Amino acid sequence: MPRSPSLKRVGVFGSYGRGTASVGSDLDLLLVDDQAEGPQHQRLIGWPLEQLPLSCDALVLTPKELEELLARVALRAAPASHAGRDPGRPRLGVPACPPPHRWPLSAR
Repeated sequence: MPRSPSLKRVGVFGSYGRGTASVGSDLDLLLVDDQAEGPQHQRLIGWPLEQLPLSCDALVLTPKELEELLARVALRAAPASHAGRDPGRPRLGVPACPPPHRWPLSAR
């Protein structure tokens, strides 16, 4: 992939992030880009993901969007207040990925 000075962090989530990837698994990437703007499909145009040696999906966020997403996930991941709910089962709308502190994010 080309170098981008606005790229601040790269993370892996999904089956590769959980360590459960197998044959046929795609790579789910999180790209934190200071200059990301517009809808996701426009943000992805500058990233030649098709050049990677496996199928890849990516989410491109600004640092502020990442912070907001992590805050929402943290709120939804709080223990359930009603009895009988499986605390290990994600609530609807919350991606099944490792907690943010386990994401292998690296700074440039």
